[in-house]
Amino acid sequence: MYDIPTNLTKTYDLLFNGDLKKLKSKELVDLLSPDELIDVLMRIAAHHVSIRKYAKALEIYCILQNKIQNQETFKSAINYGILKLFELYLPTEEQYRTNIVTIDIHSPDIPIFDRILLCRLIITFWEEMEDEKTINQFKKELLNLQNTTWKVEDVENTNCIGHILTKVQDNTLASLYWEEIRNIYNEMLPNSIVNLLYSTDSTFEQIFRAIQEMCNDLSDNIKSLAEGYELFATYEENDGCDEDAHVAHKTSNVIWSKIRSANEEFTLL
Repeated sequence: MYDIPTNLTKTYDLLFNGDLKKLKSKELVDLLSPDELIDVLMRIAAHHVSIRKYAKALEIYCILQNKIQNQETFKSAINYGILKLFELYLPTEEQYRTNIVTIDIHSPDIPIFDRILLCRLIITFWEEMEDEKTINQFKKELLNLQNTTWKVEDVENTNCIGHILTKVQDNTLASLYWEEIRNIYNEMLPNSIVNLLYSTDSTFEQIFRAIQEMCNDLSDNIKSLAEGYELFATYEENDGCDEDAHVAHKTSNVIWSKIRSANEEFTLL
């Protein structure tokens, strides 16, 4: 006769012989290994989201946020869940300030597009809390993240939040995540190109010609970008933010330095 470990028997009873809606997540913490706990609780949280028990899902995510230490991708998926619940379903509350402050958007182990999404959601949380100082801080963080170089292929080859949510069958949050990633794709292209791509009447030739026109206008766009950073630097200087103004001036100079080489490249092409 096979002896089933006591912890698995108790876990089974809690999950399948009781009322899942009344299950206290903390009861599972001491019964499962860390890896088992993450997987089981994330699936239970997904169930609560699917039946619109958002407060229960938040409770589970907060437990997991405190439990997970080194698994960056899993923790990012938990953080994404917390932030999306506040963005869409739950009122922001001061008691969750610590949970938001602890969210990491700087680790190189977290894919850049996940860090962008988390930063945007963090800004939304602080906007609801009307914390202007923190909002401005994270807007600067977001600008830096969005200026980081990355490729579309990174989404397919990297273990990201969406893959974790899909693995634990959190269909609601996974759908929201991949929709946001699609929006990031769209942001990489001008609206004129995006509109042509989604139009049922457009042809490949029209899209190609639009891209050619975009390339022809690139030099002017580079100049406009450099001028934009110069203007931003002026605003920062007037606001007494000398360090930010210096960074903006430096960025503007780097962009201006590209214009001559860009014109030379256009001539060669």
